[in-house]
Formats: sequence, structure tokens, C-alpha cells
Amino acid sequence: MSLPLSIGGAVAALMLTGNPISLPVIIGILMLIAVVTKNAILLIDFAIRSLSAGGICTSVFFYLRAGTPVPLWHMYVNGGTLKTGLANVRADLPDILETIRSGRLKPELVTTLVAAWDQAPEALLEPTTKVILVRPQLESSPARSLEVL
Repeated sequence: MSLPLSIGGAVAALMLTGNPISLPVIIGILMLIAVVTKNAILLIDFAIRSLSAGGICTSVFFYLRAGTPVPLWHMYVNGGTLKTGLANVRADLPDILETIRSGRLKPELVTTLVAAWDQAPEALLEPTTKVILVRPQLESSPARSLEVL
């Protein structure tokens, strides 16, 4: 999240000051990207190294970029655990659906992949942050009677 915000801030600063995009500006933006990325990696590293023996560091990120240093040896020696995964929203689902229905939340702004229901296995394996599965509305069927033999 910090990377898009930093680039957006740099572009906004250029627009506010009326400076054109030039070679020094591009070099500066590349340096900004490097610093922000390194800061994010150091933040994860610091959080893991700050664990007490047997501690658990929980983060809701999806994929670490190839080459991201994770202090595995430090975690192993101290018995630390790094848990990553998805948040379970089942309890909040009615409130979320009501917020969408009221128009206060626009899901298309945070959706990165929309897939058909029958393509769910492939879609869920994609390295993306928000997958929306769409299926045809289920039709209600009349209750079927059971015959007892």
C-alpha cells in the first residue's frame, strides 16, 4: 500500500509545483520506489525479529515477492511462527452486503479479478488480492416429497 501512495504523492507534488517530468525526476521516483520497498521489507523483518521465543507474527498478505528476505533462521532458533492468510469475513457478510446495497461501498474499486463460478479453482490460484466469483442466481424449487418404501 505504501508504494502506490508514495508514487501518487510524488506525482501530485510535481503537478502542484508545476515541474515537468525529466530524467532527474524519473531517477528520483525510481529511488523513492527502492526506499519504500526496502522500508516495507525491513518492517516485516523487524516485526519477525521482535518476536519473543515461541511468538506468532500474523499478517494478512497474500504473496511474498520472489527474493523477499524473511529471517527464517531467526524464527527457527526462537521457535517463532509467521502466519499469513486470508481474513474470514463470514460473520461480517450481512453488514458488507447491506453497505454495498446502500451504495456506500463500490466493490469494483477493490476487485482485481472477476471470474465465473465454474472457473473458481483456476481463479483462486491466481496471485491476486481480491477475487470475485459470479454465478447465476439460484432458483428456488418447490419442496420435493419423499416416498417411504
